[in-house]
Amino acid sequence: EMHRLMRVMWSGKWAVVTPHAVLNAVWRLIPSFHGYTQQDAQEFLCELLEQLQSELDQCPHTHILTLSTPYRDVALPREVLPNLFQMRIVSEVSYEGCGHCSRVEEPFWGLPLDFPEKYLEANGQPSNRHAQKSVQECPLEELLLKFIETEPLEGTVYTCEKCTGSCHGSRPLLQSARKRLSIVSPPDVLRIHLKRFRWSGRRCHKINTHVRFPLALDLEPYCSSPSPTERTVTFLTEKEDFAYQLSSIVIHHGVGFASGHYTSYCWNSEADSWVHCNDNRISRCSLDAVLSCQAYMLFYVRIRGRSSHPQ
Repeated sequence: EMHRLMRVMWSGKWAVVTPHAVLNAVWRLIPSFHGYTQQDAQEFLCELLEQLQSELDQCPHTHILTLSTPYRDVALPREVLPNLFQMRIVSEVSYEGCGHCSRVEEPFWGLPLDFPEKYLEANGQPSNRHAQKSVQECPLEELLLKFIETEPLEGTVYTCEKCTGSCHGSRPLLQSARKRLSIVSPPDVLRIHLKRFRWSGRRCHKINTHVRFPLALDLEPYCSSPSPTERTVTFLTEKEDFAYQLSSIVIHHGVGFASGHYTSYCWNSEADSWVHCNDNRISRCSLDAVLSCQAYMLFYVRIRGRSSHPQ
């Protein structure tokens, strides 16, 4: 159904396309999204990508796709989505007793960013339920730095696997530890999820702080090199490998998790302009309108081999 939808959308024959078939397929294959209740956009995108990937995994390995991208020429069907959207994030745990550091890599479809505590305290439970923005402003780089900051793990209850292996039957040493996350393999399309919804017991409130995001993003300060045993031929080394350009933004309008409305801003190369997408209405918009919006998800594409849009 997604294939049919993409063909219809790119045919240029219709100004508005209603994806009834895709919606029915989502209801059938992802039951948690059945019905017309409010759903979370980033959660839906993750579930959709996972479902598409599970179907692509079933394609015969003899099928080779030709890609018109500046990054790769051909790929197996099951490689297309991971090549575009999937990144690898490494978790490093340093044990303070023995000094050993363990590394675990995991694939992620996007980059979830928490707000620093000072913005959580400033938002709290908003007194004005119709307020859409806080008086504060947070640069995106501050959220990225929080993501990679080293944080102490609670308690002295951690055992190092290296030390445990050399104990020879004696009780392993319990230690305190510190943890740090970083990106090892950035994707071609970077999806950043700003975690605006915060739960307190059974109640959820929205963080209305405006995030100041750049048109051009350098991801290199937030990446780390893989260990020698984890190094692959796909590891990026050139400066241009970490350069990204803003492509689109998803905005949540409303005050809570269970209500509201989603719209988006997208760069349209055909119109050579930013456009605002609101259900079946699409209109050109100014750069100021884009940069002043309250972003919920940000999509950046790698610049390498592309002509970037005007600043």
